Amino acid sequence: MPSELETLRQQVEAEKQKQELARLRAAVADEKRKQKESGEVAELKAALAKERARRAPPAEEPPKKKKKARRGARKSSSKEPAAATAVAPPAAAATAAAVVASLPVAPAATTTAASIVGALPVSPVAPRASAPAAPEAKPQQATPATTPQLGAWAALAAQTAASERYRAAAARLDALAAAAPAAWVRSRPYGAWCAHLPQALAIDCEMCVTEDPATGALDGKALVRISIVDASRLDACAAAAAAGAHDDVVLDSLVKPSLPIKDAVERVHGIKASDLDGVAFTLAHAQAALAQLCSDRTVLIGHAVANDLEALRFRHGCIVDTSVAYGVVGAAAGVAPSLRDVAAAVLPPAQDAVNKSATHDSRVDARTAALCAYHLIGGTETLPKAVARRKHAREERSLFAHRIPAGVDDATLKAAVERTTGVALAADATIARGDAYGKCALVFKSPLHAQLAFDTLAGPAEEDTSGRPQKKIYLDDGGGSGKRPYCKVRPF
Repeated sequence: MPSELETLRQQVEAEKQKQELARLRAAVADEKRKQKESGEVAELKAALAKERARRAPPAEEPPKKKKKARRGARKSSSKEPAAATAVAPPAAAATAAAVVASLPVAPAATTTAASIVGALPVSPVAPRASAPAAPEAKPQQATPATTPQLGAWAALAAQTAASERYRAAAARLDALAAAAPAAWVRSRPYGAWCAHLPQALAIDCEMCVTEDPATGALDGKALVRISIVDASRLDACAAAAAAGAHDDVVLDSLVKPSLPIKDAVERVHGIKASDLDGVAFTLAHAQAALAQLCSDRTVLIGHAVANDLEALRFRHGCIVDTSVAYGVVGAAAGVAPSLRDVAAAVLPPAQDAVNKSATHDSRVDARTAALCAYHLIGGTETLPKAVARRKHAREERSLFAHRIPAGVDDATLKAAVERTTGVALAADATIARGDAYGKCALVFKSPLHAQLAFDTLAGPAEEDTSGRPQKKIYLDDGGGSGKRPYCKVRPF
């Protein structure tokens, strides 16, 4: 009599045989189905080929030779002269190369920055109320009127190119340009075409956030204003800054984004989405202008220039970046100061226009960067030159929240901050988004309230890249998933 174990083995073996038999039957049935479908497909293909042959038009007869024209007939001219065409604004989808080709390029002897810009549909920025007059500054030593040769910028340009932070930014620009080469423009080789143009330009751009309606992708560097200043003469830049004039401005125009605006970022630069209604100047126009004003030897000056180049989709090698040429006292290497801090540290009060305005003016920012760069020409100081970081009154009573996840709105952030710290905000939280994460200033009633809120946050503080302490704020309980969304908060 078989044991219980042997009986189980026999049952298992019988079950395996049943499964194998079922598998073989299924395989046979599947093969028959495939053969049937294959035959049906062949029949359909044959029927389709027969129908196409029936509908095909008859073959054309070879064209007959034309009779020779009768003797004495007048011979036609070789080519009719092309009609002159006026330069028109490109369509929204026009490439920068097409715009450049459409612009009137004058002979080198007469090409000027004004003639290049004059061919473009520039949209001037509406004037704002002027800032209150600054107190009269003490007499300053006269600004030298000498214009440095191109080589005078060599040390600053080399320092920018060698900077680890700028190398990383340049690599990012190269990757973006490689991913969409048709959308990017590169400065052209130096030649007679640009011999009479300024050999040093300062640039600054204002940007907004756009949203692709098809994909929902956000672009936090969509161009809304471009300003280019002639930086080849220190005396002209200094005089314009002291007088509050803009005689040194080569180009200043609003720019119409190609995608719908998600956030105009008006709080930063004062430009509303409605200000762009009717603006004909596009990114392609901005690229075309810069391509005709700037050769590969032109010194391009700015503060955090990589951001401007990304907004312009423009690649250029000869860069002087004041965010690299200057550092921050007591901060880790590579930490960038603000343009306001640099200007306050190195410029005479009469030239420090950037600290007299509550909002950004790209003309002022471009000129200020040029003046701060001139301050280092011919000097013997070690670069980057360190300047002190200053806090403005609003920043003294604020914390900076960053890495705010997508899907977290202003009200959710405000509620989480007040719930976690027990300290009320003095203003609504307004999140700015330019990529996957957002950032926001958390404004409290006083500096003591801001410090109390930061100290109340649980957990140890960790250092950010500039050596400042930061903590996490958890925004909700994660819905029981165990993954709690959070943002990071630090003092300004």
